Amino acid sequence: MEYHLTMKYYIKVYNWTDGPTILSGNSLLLLDPHHYWSPDVHQPGGPLYDFVADSTDPAMVNQLSPFRRHVSSFSQSFDGTVIRLPLRTAEQASRSEIIQRRDRKPTTVDDIKEAFMSYATEISESLLFLRHISSITLKIGDTVFAKAVGRKFHGAKDVTNAFSIEEPYSSVLIRGDKPQKDEQFVMEISFQKQGALHVSRYAITHHMRHKADNPELQKWARSYKLFPWVAVAFPMSYVCCRSIEVFEVLAKEDHRTTTSGDDSSALCHFLLESNTRLTSMRCFR
Repeated sequence: MEYHLTMKYYIKVYNWTDGPTILSGNSLLLLDPHHYWSPDVHQPGGPLYDFVADSTDPAMVNQLSPFRRHVSSFSQSFDGTVIRLPLRTAEQASRSEIIQRRDRKPTTVDDIKEAFMSYATEISESLLFLRHISSITLKIGDTVFAKAVGRKFHGAKDVTNAFSIEEPYSSVLIRGDKPQKDEQFVMEISFQKQGALHVSRYAITHHMRHKADNPELQKWARSYKLFPWVAVAFPMSYVCCRSIEVFEVLAKEDHRTTTSGDDSSALCHFLLESNTRLTSMRCFR
């Protein structure tokens, strides 16, 4: 896990909290963006602890207690990541330098419910291009607000546990064992919200290259430690029988691409035909 956390990547969590906490592997990271208390432990911005080594220390036991719902044992490394966002209290809101609202309101459970309501419409398609996440569950207490689960298929064979885009990602983009690689599969996403179940299927193709053909684009991409990678998802109810040619889109072209500065990805939407919707994500990762 990359621990060089910056406001660039975590700005949205600060809409709700002044002190996110991250547990992953054997590490516990406590963020203190205001530097209220972290200078006292000689780690301004937030300390990083080995919670496994300190699991019996009373202070560490207190810090780990909110994670017990997700972590069964703190005496060994945790195979996963838990991000805890303590909701901003009224006292914190009164002195926070992060929130810009004049009313300086705290974060409430109703605020989270509103965010869940908004995000619930997106969680299905959020799974399409993720490398390590195959399900998303939105819960308040023990009540499931919404849930999306993705499964991968080659033909009729379920390859969810046997196939991962991580292998071509590592061999082509990272190590350069191959100059390029194409992967195709079908993803079935089951989406449940408030008791209603909807199942959708997408034909997905990934095209990865270790280097971009354009030298200037390659130089720009490497300056940000990025790689050319195009992922395309066709909602299968929209896919027509005729052949569709997919073009690689360069960042400099204007195709309703959203990108700015050193963002690590650009998201493009194309409308090819009246009965064919193509959603394409170009990533320089």
